[in-house]
Amino acid sequence: MRVLALGLAACILLSPSINALEEKADNAKKIVGTWELTKTESPELKDAKVTVVFAKDGKLRVTVEVKDMKVVMNGTYKVDGDKLKTTLKEGDKEQSETDTIKTLTEDKLVTVDKKKQTDEFKRVTKKKD
Repeated sequence: MRVLALGLAACILLSPSINALEEKADNAKKIVGTWELTKTESPELKDAKVTVVFAKDGKLRVTVEVKDMKVVMNGTYKVDGDKLKTTLKEGDKEQSETDTIKTLTEDKLVTVDKKKQTDEFKRVTKKKD
């Protein structure tokens, strides 16, 4: 009886951890779609309109518009739990970055970069299955 009670207690204690792991595993599926930057702590992006497209195949497209300028960068991304690694290519240059996903829901994405700057996005289009 004691073993059964200990097993039951372990299941109850581990349930939130298992749910958290499952939720983080779902981040790769949840992130697919088009996102628009709504709030940023990055001074370079304060006045910019930023749109990010995460494709199902791991490809990424970032569009940045500031005043009359528009820059489009393509690259790749990978989600591993709460980590989002992006690699963008602009001409011959390649830039990689790993951010932490703080929030990822159907309509909201919040990331934190290595400088501890937060970016918030809203989903523009739903993911396509």
